[in-house]
Amino acid sequence: MWMQREFPQTELDLLGHTFRSRLVRRGAGKIFVSFSPAISGNAATAIRQTVPVWALQPRANQSLHELAPASGPSIRRWVDDCGAIRTSALPPALREFDRRLASWAKRKHKRLRGYKRGAAHWVRRVAIWASFRTAVASISCLC
Repeated sequence: MWMQREFPQTELDLLGHTFRSRLVRRGAGKIFVSFSPAISGNAATAIRQTVPVWALQPRANQSLHELAPASGPSIRRWVDDCGAIRTSALPPALREFDRRLASWAKRKHKRLRGYKRGAAHWVRRVAIWASFRTAVASISCLC
């Protein structure tokens, strides 16, 4: 009979990733426990602490295209580095950026001023539209 053993260390932090036991789904749909990586707590904290430094709220006079060069490369690097292995662990760390961007949108656009959820929906719509435009541009380059 198989017995569960206690181990002193069950997770390992290495290069911004935490390796620990997680539920994983095989190709056939069977779920099992695997020792797999995701973004570490320290890396997620660093992301959440970097976002307020950009100070988006005072920049309400700038457009979204003018804000992108300051924050875009960092976010792209975080998604490439931390989200390459396990993408499901990255969105909680990036919610701080979405929250700050929604606050910026409330200051920028008069129709969003009193609507916290409306500003959050606006941010999601802009993100979906941007990903759609990127996909269309990559397809048109292939032709």
